[in-house]
Amino acid sequence: MKLRFMGAGFILGGRPCPVYPVLQDDTGRVVEIVADYFAFRALRRGASSGTLRNEAYVLLDWWRMLERGGYFWDEATDSELERWAGRCDDRGLTLARSVRRVGVVHAFYVAVRRHFGAPERLVQLEADVQSGTPRQLSSQLRRSGRRGGKLALGPAYRPRTVAKRPGRPTPEPDEVQRVLDALLEGPHRSDYVGIRDCLLAGWMEQCGLRREGAVGVGPGALALALAAEGVRDDDGPYDLVAGTDAAHIQDAVFAGLRRLRQMRRSHVFVSVTEKRRKTRSVPVPLGFLEINLQFLWEPWTEAVAARRASRPGYAPPDRLFLSLKTGRALLPGSAGDIVKDAFSSAGVDGSGHRLRAAFALRVVKTAYLEQRARHWRFWDPAAVLLYAAEVLGHENMETLRPYLNAIVREGIRLQGEPILIQDHQAAAVFRSLANAVNQGRDGVLDSLASVLRGHGLVPEPELDTLERLAEVLGVAG
Repeated sequence: MKLRFMGAGFILGGRPCPVYPVLQDDTGRVVEIVADYFAFRALRRGASSGTLRNEAYVLLDWWRMLERGGYFWDEATDSELERWAGRCDDRGLTLARSVRRVGVVHAFYVAVRRHFGAPERLVQLEADVQSGTPRQLSSQLRRSGRRGGKLALGPAYRPRTVAKRPGRPTPEPDEVQRVLDALLEGPHRSDYVGIRDCLLAGWMEQCGLRREGAVGVGPGALALALAAEGVRDDDGPYDLVAGTDAAHIQDAVFAGLRRLRQMRRSHVFVSVTEKRRKTRSVPVPLGFLEINLQFLWEPWTEAVAARRASRPGYAPPDRLFLSLKTGRALLPGSAGDIVKDAFSSAGVDGSGHRLRAAFALRVVKTAYLEQRARHWRFWDPAAVLLYAAEVLGHENMETLRPYLNAIVREGIRLQGEPILIQDHQAAAVFRSLANAVNQGRDGVLDSLASVLRGHGLVPEPELDTLERLAEVLGVAG
């Protein structure tokens, strides 16, 4: 196959068409269907000489591929187009250029079907050539202002992506505990390292941080988070590092945390910086915050003092997790390696990002149960995903939908309906009562009914639209 281009004085249908392309086979015979198509493009669609030239090179390449495969042009389907597009990608063409080339071939087959009577079974792009997703007819505004049905092409071709490895499952709670135990009790040079590594993983599992965010946590960020909740000095945030030698600072901070609990607060919000240097606020449980403060005021302080003994001018960075070897903050890569080794030691498949996945699953499940408890069957999936995406720092909440789908499937297999108890002590009482009722303990349910009557309360049934409708219509149960 070869291309010839007519001279500058070439006239077609009374219109000057310089550099007009002509596709010929090896015998010199003109490929008539392509000639008809180029005449249609030039005379009916007003395509410029440069556009025709570019399209001619694409169709030449397409024809050569068909010739090598032993196909005639009117035997090609989407399968051949996909293979050709893959070869374009293998040759190092950019994605944008591959998309344009696929579009040229597709436009050729659309035109020859509509205007030259080619068979309908040819290249159609009724499905995306990469994913198989059906394509839709959409109403698009033409230049004349009239609307008409036109195939919405979109990205007709995307290179296939092959997963490097199958997705790793989200670790179960007992597996997470084994990983944390491996970090705390591993063969360390000092107790500081074991506690440091366990807390580092804790920020991933308790707060959903990526490794960049975990190694970036420091005393300054904790002080600002406490100050935002009113746990502060008259002059501003407490100097938590100075609190290692000042008992009154420690007492004031712990008193402030007790006050927050009395106000039914369960978290403070700590500012962290993660990938692409984006900063976000993450909820940190008060109990976990207390552990970090205790770490700061004991093992961290002892490690800093030991380093200053050998290096008097040492000034630690504003970070919780320091390297004993360098005295500097742990690097994200080092943090990832530490946690990955703990997964291996515990016999659990995964890495630090799986700890974040465990947190994500827990956040989505909590939000789902709260939605169900508040709104019964009228819960809002978008509200669940939006809340979880905000907590996890996801730009696209749809990335969390697999977690929600799994939780809903699990809920379908179980009988019952969640209720919301916001007080932790009360929740423990109700959990014991629920377990007793589910076990069929005699008299527990009757006793609960008596308590309700004694306080002038009645059982509040689940809101069931069909039951209400039956009641309104007078349908017997």
